[in-house]
Amino acid sequence: MRSLPIRALATAMSGAAACTGANAGAMSGEPGLLITEIAAAGTPHDWVEVKNISERWLDLVDFVVVDARDDLDRARPLGAVKLAPGERYIRVLTDATVGFRLAGDEELWIYRAADGALVDGVDWDQGASPPGGSYARRGDTGMFVTVARDTRGRANPE
Repeated sequence: MRSLPIRALATAMSGAAACTGANAGAMSGEPGLLITEIAAAGTPHDWVEVKNISERWLDLVDFVVVDARDDLDRARPLGAVKLAPGERYIRVLTDATVGFRLAGDEELWIYRAADGALVDGVDWDQGASPPGGSYARRGDTGMFVTVARDTRGRANPE
């Protein structure tokens, strides 16, 4: 898949309209999209779960994802769905879907497509997302912790 700069991505996605470390939450405060769980050793594929923590609908076409902070030339669309307030979305991460897979010692970042503003991100160490488990926020909005069994599509434990 050819790499597009962030502005070209925004145009390609109909002209649509971010936490260093693992625990700061939504950076800009406005988009209301939060990474809640990562399965870097997912079965059969790696995946990320995001949650709409705002009080309004969010169109995921307005967001892109990349596995290297600030490398917006490699960013890919997060999804083509609309999330209601409180709703979750699982994005499978494969070479075919986004052009990359996750590794044991990795990072994942979400940006607004329109302006490249960082929305949320997470950076984890080797072993933090074990096979069958995940790296998840406590109670969906807290600090990231290693979870022995993933909670894909469900609320994360406190």
